[in-house]
Amino acid sequence: MIDRYELKFLLDPQQRAEVERVVVGRLEEDEHGPEGRYAVNSIYYDSPDLRWMHEKLDGLSRRHKVRLRWYGGPVREAAEGFLEIKHRRGRRVLKERARFARPDRVAADHRLLLDPDELLGEAEDSGRIAARVSRLAAELELRPAVLIRYRRRAFVAPRERRLRITFDEVVQAFAPDDGRLEGSARPLLPTGWVVLEVKFDQRMPSWTRSALISLGLRLQPFSKYAEGMLALRGAASHALSPSEARLRSPAGEEALDLGEAAAATEGA
Repeated sequence: MIDRYELKFLLDPQQRAEVERVVVGRLEEDEHGPEGRYAVNSIYYDSPDLRWMHEKLDGLSRRHKVRLRWYGGPVREAAEGFLEIKHRRGRRVLKERARFARPDRVAADHRLLLDPDELLGEAEDSGRIAARVSRLAAELELRPAVLIRYRRRAFVAPRERRLRITFDEVVQAFAPDDGRLEGSARPLLPTGWVVLEVKFDQRMPSWTRSALISLGLRLQPFSKYAEGMLALRGAASHALSPSEARLRSPAGEEALDLGEAAAATEGA
């Protein structure tokens, strides 16, 4: 299980360039793509009454998500995928992840989530995670809600691999059954903007905190799942102007000063 803190920021093109200049000199590019770049695709599942989406919009600090993730292009081209259960506890994120083959089968028929044998991978704990996903799928009648796709550039600390900084751009929502990525894409950010995520164990490195504070960045809640659902349902939040997008916070959550966040994680 991955257990770490996760902080998010919305950056305009100028801010993105400033942060990248700092990061490139300190961190190594993720080895999973050239210059740390690769495409990420996720099908998010939810109950018929969209319980998990409403929990996010209502600002509940303890939440869950189940998603099917693969990398690269359309799901039919993916040799492997990952089933993930994501637990959020305020700014702390716990993620259970199981690798398995042929994600296109699950993408095409969500009823396979009910059969843990269909979800088994090679990892030692894949059976446990598959069983938990199947139990949630049965209890909540999980079904595909939205497909989110974006391009990521990722960096990791050369020695302490637990620090990870990612820039997610061209964040788009598709209908959940559009694994071919051929349908109409709905953009979730203004052109040129990115979601910056800073992920770390226990304590943010001092140089990272100092750099982000010196650039005047403020934490900004942003759920790709919730924003994607709003976009598919015709809500206008994803079409806000850049100035409005930066200031917008879901109900119950407000932009937080970075110093406050650092103090909160250190005291956890």
